[in-house]
Amino acid sequence: MKDPTRHDLEEKWSQYAGRGLSDRTVEALVANGIVEPERLLFMTEAQLKVMPGIGKVAMSNIGAYRAKFLR
Repeated sequence: MKDPTRHDLEEKWSQYAGRGLSDRTVEALVANGIVEPERLLFMTEAQLKVMPGIGKVAMSNIGAYRAKFLR
């Protein structure tokens, strides 16, 4: 039987597969409760920047992801 905590984490991470975000960025987002990548489309840059672990590289990753959907 799988550890439920590990299973939950794997499930959260799988939501980000193929989205072009680095592992470190995904780790920071999940740690901050952002487990659905679609939420990134509705958050402001200011909301993202105040999250622990979201720095310049993560913002660049997130910006590239958002650019695919927001014009």
